Amino acid sequence: MRWAEIPWLSRSEAGGGALQLAERLLEASLDAVKPAPFLNRRLPEITTEFSAQWCSVYKRTPQWTRIAESGRRGFDDIPQQFLDEALDRDAGGFYGATLADEWRFLAAPLGAGRSSTGDLLLMAGRNLSDNVLAAAVAVGRVLGVCLGIVERHAKNLDRLERLAE
Repeated sequence: MRWAEIPWLSRSEAGGGALQLAERLLEASLDAVKPAPFLNRRLPEITTEFSAQWCSVYKRTPQWTRIAESGRRGFDDIPQQFLDEALDRDAGGFYGATLADEWRFLAAPLGAGRSSTGDLLLMAGRNLSDNVLAAAVAVGRVLGVCLGIVERHAKNLDRLERLAE
């Protein structure tokens, strides 16, 4: 069986789109040299995959600081307590609106140890639902691994430049 024939990769399979996105993120991380451009190029893909209107990466420093974002931010403030809870529990979460036209939020710690650095993937949209939370947590974990790869690559390039001087 070839990789492309694996049934999990089918968009009709639950999680198939998220698995394809994870593969694209991992492949892109191998060629990226700086975290900010990597996020600026990849967050639009995540936004599209989840049909969100807005997607970002935040870091708690101890205040929440936006590292990168994509899409249209149509709300005033992020739900900071919701982000605190997601990071403190090291678990993804859904913050739903009570009215149909209000914004909904998905948060997922950036995985593989990055949640200890205070990094979160945050998405917002009027049509987001908790049925994509598992996929968001998986993509957040992969995105954390990708950022680790990109950061190591950037450090290695800096070392090579210093040695070449």
